[in-house]
Amino acid sequence: MRDTRSALIIANYQYDDASLRQLLAPGEDAEALARVLGDPAIGAFQVRTFINQPSHKVSLEIESFCDNRNRDDLLLIYFSGHGIKDTDGQLYFATIDTQLVQHNVRRATAVGAHFVNEMMSRSRSRRQILLLDCCYSGAFKDGMLAKGDRRVGAGDQFQGQGRVVLTASDALHYSFEVGQLHGKAVRSVFTQMLVRGLQTGEADLDRDGSYSLDEVYDYVHSRVLYEHPDQKPMKMGFVEGKIFIGNNPHPLPAELPLDIQESLDDPRRFVREGAVRELEKLLTGKNKGLVLAARLVLTSVAAQDDSLFVRTMANNCLEAQTQSQAIGFEISAKDQVAETIVQTKVDEGPSQQNGRTATPVDVDNCETEDPGETAGKTAHQVWAEAQIHETDVREPLAREQFEGRWPKFLLAADRSSNHGPWDQDNIAIVLGLMLVTTFLVAFIIWLLSAN
Repeated sequence: MRDTRSALIIANYQYDDASLRQLLAPGEDAEALARVLGDPAIGAFQVRTFINQPSHKVSLEIESFCDNRNRDDLLLIYFSGHGIKDTDGQLYFATIDTQLVQHNVRRATAVGAHFVNEMMSRSRSRRQILLLDCCYSGAFKDGMLAKGDRRVGAGDQFQGQGRVVLTASDALHYSFEVGQLHGKAVRSVFTQMLVRGLQTGEADLDRDGSYSLDEVYDYVHSRVLYEHPDQKPMKMGFVEGKIFIGNNPHPLPAELPLDIQESLDDPRRFVREGAVRELEKLLTGKNKGLVLAARLVLTSVAAQDDSLFVRTMANNCLEAQTQSQAIGFEISAKDQVAETIVQTKVDEGPSQQNGRTATPVDVDNCETEDPGETAGKTAHQVWAEAQIHETDVREPLAREQFEGRWPKFLLAADRSSNHGPWDQDNIAIVLGLMLVTTFLVAFIIWLLSAN
């Protein structure tokens, strides 16, 4: 069985108990996150959303979600709404039917953090992500809580191998007084920044085209602190290796290795040939940022290098990549059709009741820059401009453009080898050898006639 990527989005913003403040952000945040995670171009998760559902249904869905998994399955659970810490220090997630009695939560009407932790621990999956974007409150009266206890302690509530917990904040924002909830609500910036980073590509800090959980957290952490300095997101837990939660839909060119950049500026042709071969290797790599950078520089080399051999090498690399992409797109389209058929059958099953499947997000198309605008620019200048606006300046050098310029025997020699057409350097060498040979023959004839 193939490893799966599954996400369970749970959000509550309506509450029957008047003591719990009605919230505005969870519904919109949950829908936005579900769209991004479910987008095949970004998260490619199988997404289930639970909005304003009672506690017993939420608990049953969590247990079903964690059950029957493989070790390498990626599971993501997201909570948005009120989080309540009772007098015993236990954390509960409030649902639409949650009841509060004398500042304490009725445990049967809320989803306990210990229950969520137990279900995730029992799952065979060892790649688990728990996202908490909650307004935390405590079951206490003002003045009854020590300063050192003004934390939720999410790291203590959720412990286990193969699990990472990201929380919007670990601070208690509310206190109870006379059965009512008092305090200023913190605007949900955490989910907004998370969705923004995944949608726009800003969270791809290393520009490799993929989102690791670590770099996504670093991005969200910095953005949340910038928007709200008093709100500090936290990350806890441990997994073996890196967890990648999606792909950048708008990758940007990364910085090429310094040795390749220096080789491209070398006046010796064979050094530039070596640089083109290294760029060709980058074109077939998995790092999307380096692929884009290599393609842009090869485009410049194919149009501007003073050696016809180097220009054609670069052009051949670009043509090979185009053909490879065409084949890959055809295979990907067939796989996507098969995946859609399988997923449709799954969605028709009884487990999809009360849930909604996320819809894809439209991906913007990049505009193409006029190839003429790159005339006179070096490869590095083209690459530098692409750091801000990705361009496609490819102008293939057709074989017909130079076949009529060289003698037929040179073109014939070119076709019989795997090294591409003869350039000006090779012609100079051949002419030099011919001149030396003529001189030697004339000298020998002179010696023979002198004797």
